[in-house]
Amino acid sequence: MILSQNQSYQIGPYQLVAVKNLLTIEHRGHEVYEMRLPTGELVVCKVATNQAAADQMAHEFTVLNTLHDVSGIVRSKGLFPFGQFCALLVDYINAPHVARGRIHVTALPEHRALTWPVVVALMYDGTKILQQAHERHIIHSDIKPQNFLYTADKKIFLFDWDHSLILPAQPDKHVPVEGTPQFMAPEQVRHEPVDARTDIYSLGVSCVSLLYGARISPRYTVTGEVVAERTNPDIVKALRVNETIKYDLMPAPLNNTEAALQALWRKMTAADPKQRPQSVQELRASLPVLSDQA
Repeated sequence: MILSQNQSYQIGPYQLVAVKNLLTIEHRGHEVYEMRLPTGELVVCKVATNQAAADQMAHEFTVLNTLHDVSGIVRSKGLFPFGQFCALLVDYINAPHVARGRIHVTALPEHRALTWPVVVALMYDGTKILQQAHERHIIHSDIKPQNFLYTADKKIFLFDWDHSLILPAQPDKHVPVEGTPQFMAPEQVRHEPVDARTDIYSLGVSCVSLLYGARISPRYTVTGEVVAERTNPDIVKALRVNETIKYDLMPAPLNNTEAALQALWRKMTAADPKQRPQSVQELRASLPVLSDQA
């Protein structure tokens, strides 16, 4: 670890004490820490350990500034030189990601009861965040339950924008696409152009996985390896073994709202982007019934 617990560090204008390491991702070249200001306020600090990670943090900083006025976006406190590279400071949100305690292989009745309010919040408030990002030509590109926070007062936050794209930019065909295979749209896996419909697909898979269990969602099978080198035809073929939702495992809806959502999730997760809602605005147009339950 770069930072030591209970040690004080000067990062930009802030004097911070490292509370604990939250995450270390060696292959992505960054470490994440919970830190405390002299006022007692907590912040999250992402420290780059290589140039590629520093470039990603600079990109994320730009995106967060572009979305600074959007409700449900974790606010940036700044990007500052630190160590050999840099550190990105963002607000600390006292909430777990929505997958914690909710992603199961199968969905028992009590599991569905616990998860239903979260799924409704994702469909109502989560789409509101995405719509505003898309209107500013920003595609998140890594929508998954682990990138949403759900607070005790039932607010949704979408974070981790380091893989996002500012259109018309597209992923570099000569480098691996970043993301989480289970939630990737087929076009993203194949290294084809992405747009708003890619985020829509990933949100649909996220909701279905949360509510009905992980076994229902796609599995891109590359034995024990992080998905990479999508330009390799053999890997692309392996990834496409099972790229669709297992609709036959989807249980019968418990009410009319769930029935309507199931139909919508089927459309959101269509393999062909042309068969999905073409924008989040179009998707949200079918959600007014949810507003009383969100």
